Amino acid sequence: MSDESRPLPGLTRRAGSVPDRPPPRLLLNLTAYDGLASGARERALGLAAALARRGMGITVVEARGQDLGASAPVGPETAPFRVIRTDLDPGRPLDRFLRSRRLMERLLREEQPDLFLTDFHPVPRVPGVRTVVTVHDLRHLAAGPGGRPLHRAWFRTLYGRALRRADLVVAPSRFTRDGVLRAYGVDPRRLLVLPNAVPDSLRAPLDPAEGARVRERLDLPRRPYLLAVGVFEARKNLGRLLEALGILHAEGEAPPPLVLAGRGGPEEGRLRAAAAALPPGAVRFAGYVRPADLPAVYDGARALVHPALYEGFGMPVVEAMARGVPAACSDATALPEAAGAAALLFDGRDARGIAAACLKVSFDDTLRAALASRGRERAAGLTFERMGAILASALLHLPAAPPPGDPGEDGPPGA
Repeated sequence: MSDESRPLPGLTRRAGSVPDRPPPRLLLNLTAYDGLASGARERALGLAAALARRGMGITVVEARGQDLGASAPVGPETAPFRVIRTDLDPGRPLDRFLRSRRLMERLLREEQPDLFLTDFHPVPRVPGVRTVVTVHDLRHLAAGPGGRPLHRAWFRTLYGRALRRADLVVAPSRFTRDGVLRAYGVDPRRLLVLPNAVPDSLRAPLDPAEGARVRERLDLPRRPYLLAVGVFEARKNLGRLLEALGILHAEGEAPPPLVLAGRGGPEEGRLRAAAAALPPGAVRFAGYVRPADLPAVYDGARALVHPALYEGFGMPVVEAMARGVPAACSDATALPEAAGAAALLFDGRDARGIAAACLKVSFDDTLRAALASRGRERAAGLTFERMGAILASALLHLPAAPPPGDPGEDGPPGA
């Protein structure tokens, strides 16, 4: 068995030989993604490119003003994606939701692909088309008291019905898969655990001088820094990371400066206020970092610190590992699964525990070398070629498309 086809530990995979039939035609829904990169967007494009390299015909459906299909890493010898551009606006999620079901249903009837792949809701059902849904996480069900009750109710009912009717449900971790089983009762035989992959662009060596120029352009510290990557949401727990830095500074420790790299979010104002209370230069806000600049940002880091309390996978952790950057992360939800034994785990609710972890990954050279070595080894198996091979096998073993008379699901999430 080749490296590309050997499943990772805990990875669900279908057995048996690949049926003798032409490669399927896939319609991929990208309408909720915009021009800013995210882990979910890069996963969708990377997997689609891997499937295209295996001979599958890929048609992508995009939102207004986007050109995501052109950015997929298909390679020079692979046919580019066919693109259908809609007038849906990813910046208006409720309008997109209310209009997308009817639009996608029409496209499915017109195009009649073999497979419909989507990361989003609603999930229309069209006779003759097999439906594959990716569930990145279940944070909508895990929302706290401040969440929207109607939003959670929709996810508990109509979205669950869509998942139970799907031909295949793909999850990036066993943690997320188990949540889908508990919350929705999806047939476990129709669940595939497929971890996120690290893009090849994050594995390629970078000239140190070029990396320094990128970091200078982004106004990052010249000396090695602690790095946190992700949108500024409460579940990312960045406020407690700043609290941990405050403890270190108050006790006379000298941790490296912290760089917060993310596209903003509801917590940004609170985080900036907390950072302002720390010594000058203790925290640097890098803003959104383009994929082309990410290698330089990781290469300048002393370590990655990822204190999130909820993740469906934990992409920054394996990205850091691929760059040889020591990683420390919370022991919550899917993060221990993504990290394996290659990251230093801590209790994300304990600011003193986070502070201790920051010091260890910054100054314990023996630990740093061990984490970097184990991290590279773990990330080496997380390639799109490997995950694409496993997904292709699962798709080719799907049963025939459902018969007519399956109406799908309705109703807005109230978000």
